[in-house]
Amino acid sequence: MTEAAGPLEAVEGQLAAYNARDIEAFAAWFAEDVELFRLGESEPFVRGRAQLVERYGPMFASRPDLHAAIVHRAAHGRFVTDEEEVRGLDPEGGLVRALAIYEGAGREIRRVWFVR
Repeated sequence: MTEAAGPLEAVEGQLAAYNARDIEAFAAWFAEDVELFRLGESEPFVRGRAQLVERYGPMFASRPDLHAAIVHRAAHGRFVTDEEEVRGLDPEGGLVRALAIYEGAGREIRRVWFVR
């Protein structure tokens, strides 16, 4: 197993659960004390798995077209960076381009930084 295999497996797993809109499977890939940030902000907009479920659960339930596709992925050590195109977020039906930087801890995701 390479050093990035644990984080890479977690990022792949959460992406599959995201695209299936399965909140329980999605949340299981994140550490109990996960933190999600917008890049450049010092305070997380999600702190902990319970808040992750509160934020993403309703979105999964209300957006049947939600789907993220990877444009480019890079893995280095405990970090995985995905350039994504997300369908189903824009109320006008357009694609949302985003960059997600995942920090793994074993086979869990510990922190994520988003750029939109």
